[in-house]
Amino acid sequence: MEHTFITKGNYTITLTVTDHDGETDSISFSIMVTAGSADDKDKPKASLSADGNQIGREQEYKIEKGQKITFDASDSSDNVGIVNFTWTIQKIDGSFLDLYGRTVEFVFTKAGRISVTLTVRDEAGNEDSLDFIIVVAPDGMEDTENPVAKIMVDGRPVKEDGTFKIDKGHAPNFNAGESTDDIEVESYFWAIRESGNSFNSSDTEMAYQFNDAGVFTVTLTVTDRSGNTGSLSIRIMVMESVGPILNERGEPVMGAEVTFHIGDEPYSALTDKDGIAKFEVSIPKDTPMEAKKGDTIVKWNNGEGAPELRSEDDTGASEAWLCVIGVLGLIVVIILIVMILVTRKKQKAARGKISSLEKELEKEEMLEEIGKAVQGKPAKKGEPGKKETKEGKPKKGPKAKKEPKGKKISKKEEPDREVEYEEYEEEEDAEEWDYGDDELEELGLPPPPDDLIEALPALELEEVHSAIKNIIPGYIITGKL
Repeated sequence: MEHTFITKGNYTITLTVTDHDGETDSISFSIMVTAGSADDKDKPKASLSADGNQIGREQEYKIEKGQKITFDASDSSDNVGIVNFTWTIQKIDGSFLDLYGRTVEFVFTKAGRISVTLTVRDEAGNEDSLDFIIVVAPDGMEDTENPVAKIMVDGRPVKEDGTFKIDKGHAPNFNAGESTDDIEVESYFWAIRESGNSFNSSDTEMAYQFNDAGVFTVTLTVTDRSGNTGSLSIRIMVMESVGPILNERGEPVMGAEVTFHIGDEPYSALTDKDGIAKFEVSIPKDTPMEAKKGDTIVKWNNGEGAPELRSEDDTGASEAWLCVIGVLGLIVVIILIVMILVTRKKQKAARGKISSLEKELEKEEMLEEIGKAVQGKPAKKGEPGKKETKEGKPKKGPKAKKEPKGKKISKKEEPDREVEYEEYEEEEDAEEWDYGDDELEELGLPPPPDDLIEALPALELEEVHSAIKNIIPGYIITGKL
């Protein structure tokens, strides 16, 4: 018959036979069904020991020349089962030797460093390897190299005579696992002395709680299998905290000096950013304490809790801020006042300009009216402004008399035009324009209008409107304008 086993496991098969007389006989056997190579993806895990000493990956194991070693891989494991154990030994001459079995023995007859590899394999072909070194010492040579002790405190290495600070009541973790030896560290020994008490441990890793403030010594001693030892001592500084020192707002005060005396010995420390002051000594209960910041001093007894400290620096800072705010406010007010004054000044200047423009426009309109009045009276004869003489050359018009000594009017003096105009007219009384009939006849010009004669003495040439210059050139060339 045939049968297909689908599920892995152990099965019992029983065969029973019967003859014609009804006699029977049976036989049983077991079948172990393992996972097929296509289904089993889990690798085995190699593990070994030498003469009962567990050896890890890349670890060195020291023996003497000629010593027989028993290697055992019984601690290796797999999810189904390991079917092959192979030990590969690389000899001093470079050749390789393979040994098979869960447990093997071998005698190392030559001194030196020899590499050994254990390979375990399951039925699906998954495998795992572990390499280690056998150090074979020469004949008569002893291991005299001391191991090196190393201490880690709360995960941080501490060097020889180094100091590690902790708070009172803290239990730091001590670890010696980083200690080394040319072969192997076999044992560990811790010694702690605290306030006359001693504590010892032979564990690789341990924790210890320090309940007193002060500086205490922790010593680690490591020993290899040859009896060689190495030691390392460090200091643990246990700090007692005072505080927090708070201000009136409940905020930590930084930089406050906290002082006290134990006997005649004074102690002092400054508070940190959390308002805590730390000391290297235990402070007895009810010890008088004092905290000072600036000119402010508060006192209390240890164990009562630190009182509120009003920091003068904080008060000063607040007052300084108030002063700064006041000054800034004053500056803003001054700026606003200046802006208002400047704005008003600009408005006044603008109004002045507008007034000046209006006066200019009025003057121009007046001159235009005068020009129109002059233009409306035709010349008696000939071309205005000149007349042919007997020699055929034009004769110049009448010359204006000497300009009066009265005060002239400029643009800058326009606001006082009326007063100066009157003064000018008074001085003009002594010097009238004399346009005789004969001269006017020669020029062929009509007599000037009364309005023009009255206005011309009060004007400067550059102020005469262009319309006037074009309309009455005969009167302008006199230089009076």
